[in-house]
Amino acid sequence: KNMLLLFLFAFPSVAQEITIPMIRTVYPVKCVTWNKDGTTFAYSEGENIIVRDSTGYNLIQTLVNSHGNIDFLLYPQSTAGVGMDQLLSLSDENYMDFRILPQTESIQSSKRNTLPKTTALAYNYNGNYIAIGTEAGEISVLLQNYLTNNFIEREITKLDATISSLYFSRNNKLLVSGSDDDSACIWEVATGKLLNALPYYSRSHVPVLITNDNNYIIMTTAQNVLGIFDMNFRKIREIRTEADIQSIHLSSDGKTVIILTSQNFFYFYDIASAKVTGYV
Repeated sequence: KNMLLLFLFAFPSVAQEITIPMIRTVYPVKCVTWNKDGTTFAYSEGENIIVRDSTGYNLIQTLVNSHGNIDFLLYPQSTAGVGMDQLLSLSDENYMDFRILPQTESIQSSKRNTLPKTTALAYNYNGNYIAIGTEAGEISVLLQNYLTNNFIEREITKLDATISSLYFSRNNKLLVSGSDDDSACIWEVATGKLLNALPYYSRSHVPVLITNDNNYIIMTTAQNVLGIFDMNFRKIREIRTEADIQSIHLSSDGKTVIILTSQNFFYFYDIASAKVTGYV
C-alpha cells in the first residue's frame, strides 16, 4: 500500500514532534491541491481524483478520469464569484479537464497535442487563466470564456529549454517562468511581452514564485540559497539554509515562505526580514 502524508502547520519557535496523519492509497499519489479556503483537498491516485475534507480527511467524492493517469491537479485560490470549487486536471494522455465541484463530469475537456510533453502548469488566482509549459520550451496562456467554459489559447513564447515552473501574480497581470537553462523570466500576461529575465538555480527544480503583493520574486540562486528580488530582479535579501532546498511554498497570507530541505526539515522564514520564525 502507498501512503499520503498530510502536514498542517502552525508556526512553532522550536522543532516539535508532531503526529502526521496518513491516508492509505492503492496507487501512488502524484499531486495534491487544496481549495481556496483550505476546507477540502484533492489528490490523484492513478486515473482517479479523490476529494476529502481537511478536518477528518473523510471522503467527499471520487472523480473517475477516463483519459489516463493524472499528471497535474490544481485548484485556483479564488472562485471569481462562481461560488463552487473549480478543479483543473491534466493527464498523461494530454487531456485537460475543467470541473466545477461537486459535479463529477467535466464542464470542458480537450486533448492537447500529444507532443511536446507538458512539464509545468499554473492556474491563476481567479481561475480564468491557465499557463502551460512544455519540454520543448513553449509557454502558452489559456483564457477561460465564462459563457461557454471554453478556453482560448495563445502562445506567449518558445524558449530553448524545458519549462520547469510557472506561477501567476495575484493581480493576474504577470507570469513568471523557470526553465532548465537556469533562467527565470517575467512575462506580461495580456501581451506576452518579456519584461525581465535573470539566471536562477533550476537544477533543484524548485519553482519560481511571486509574492501575494505582486512586488517580489522568490527563487533559488544556489542549492541552499533562496533569493528575494524586486520585479526588476534587483536582489533585496537572501535566505541561506544549512541543507539543500527541495521545495518552497508561500503561506496563505503571503508573508512567510516555507522551505523544505534535504534533511526533511520545514523552515518558516519571514519574507520582509528573511529571518527564520520556526521549523518542524
